[in-house]
Amino acid sequence: MHTLHAPYIEVSNEQQDAPIGASSFVPASPGVLVFLADGGQSILVSAASDMRTFVGDRLGHRDHAISPRVDLHAVTRSIRAYRTGIGLETQWVLARLAGEHSADLYADLGERAMVYFVCPFDDPMRWGVVDSDRLEARDPEIQMRCVGPIARKSDADSICAAMDDAFSLCRYPKELALAPHGKPCAYKDMGKCPAACDGSESIEAFGERFAQSVEFVGSGIRAGIDRCQRAITKASGAMDFEGAGEHKGVLDAASAIAIERVEHARSLDGYCALVFTPSVRRGWVGVWVFGHHGLEMIAAVEQSARREELTELLACARRIRGLGEVDKRSAM
Repeated sequence: MHTLHAPYIEVSNEQQDAPIGASSFVPASPGVLVFLADGGQSILVSAASDMRTFVGDRLGHRDHAISPRVDLHAVTRSIRAYRTGIGLETQWVLARLAGEHSADLYADLGERAMVYFVCPFDDPMRWGVVDSDRLEARDPEIQMRCVGPIARKSDADSICAAMDDAFSLCRYPKELALAPHGKPCAYKDMGKCPAACDGSESIEAFGERFAQSVEFVGSGIRAGIDRCQRAITKASGAMDFEGAGEHKGVLDAASAIAIERVEHARSLDGYCALVFTPSVRRGWVGVWVFGHHGLEMIAAVEQSARREELTELLACARRIRGLGEVDKRSAM
């Protein structure tokens, strides 16, 4: 096992003792490139499937077609080439280099890599959806209670709606904030809400149901459904048909959620997963830790790794868990 870094080679644009200049010294492999000016400022940060061809195109070297709009030869002092694997590894390196060199690219990557979280807010108690950009600004305590990541906002919205239906939560938090002097809505007349807003139900009782909804989604929707099914079986066996009916109502409401698309969504408190991806080294795989701290590359192992190496990986993953809080790079 070896630690994965993001090493680079730096090639001067003045390197002319090769058939196609500086691009001759850049690997013809996937990676991320940073073009630097005389003062060290970055001119361009980009991923490329073939870095040698990419550099040749931008510097107008012989045997490479060039468009005047992208001719960077006159303003480029040197090029840094970071060799990477494919997919996740390239995006990870690109995001970090963009954070260092290009605010515009960093913002664009963050927007394209946006994911969503459902959050149990207090005062008033309600479910809401935040994206990975806005989550960074939340209080760390709220961050840890959020559930995600979720790829589509529509799926996050469906979880919030299902929790409202399953646990008879308030759909109008502005009125709940005025409890017990709020104005009840039509859901009270339909018998779908005990109306804590107008004092028909105590705010403590509402809080108990809200806590149940947080528990339901905290360990994953599928796990919540499994617990609900076991509760139905237990209540039915005890002839508690009213209790079984309550759990059945929760189960029916949860059926509106596309479980296969939120399979890995969990509470961020303690969330930690190992991710394996193709490595730039043939026969090896990249190993990452993804959790509330974001995404961290920790190592690469051979596909034929022994048990001892995997045990070492798990120990390393546990050490990384508490590096920090959610930030914009979490989804990149």
